[in-house]
Amino acid sequence: MNKLIASYMVIFLLFSYFSSVLEGGGAMVATPATVAITETDTTITTANTTGFLVPTTGFSNPGIMIRNDKVTYTGLTSTQFTGVSGLTDNYPAGTMIYTTDIGVLNKAFGFDIVSTGDEYGSVSAPTVAWNFFTTSLGYLATFNFALLGGDLVYFRYLLLAVAIGFIIYFAIVLLGSLIGAIRG
Repeated sequence: MNKLIASYMVIFLLFSYFSSVLEGGGAMVATPATVAITETDTTITTANTTGFLVPTTGFSNPGIMIRNDKVTYTGLTSTQFTGVSGLTDNYPAGTMIYTTDIGVLNKAFGFDIVSTGDEYGSVSAPTVAWNFFTTSLGYLATFNFALLGGDLVYFRYLLLAVAIGFIIYFAIVLLGSLIGAIRG
């Protein structure tokens, strides 16, 4: 049964990744700042901005993550983010800047994946556990991904049936563990 669960999780992660690519946010882009950043800056200079989203009039501004700061920008050149807002701290040159727009993956895991990749990321076991039960299980069960639209919706229904079995099995194992802990 463990191989079935592992296979299901691999399928889920692959669909998550490919669906997020289709939705335009599959890659986690990073670039170092080439100049120190202060909390009052409105422009951030980097090695290059290739792969970051270009702001579009009428849509919300794209975001970047600098350690724990989630920052938005209104303009983009080949080496600069302009119209920056949301900085709350100062950072030295060389600080890594990541895109926050990885869409489906953030939704599926229930927290900002980018923040876990930095030594300043704030993820705790209770947060991950809570988000797993309140967010990830829903995505595990429904496979609500752009990739499974159109003719592939029937494959989604098949995965939904497998997901229901997975959740029932998971509940039985969790209940068995809880009963064992109470007895012991």
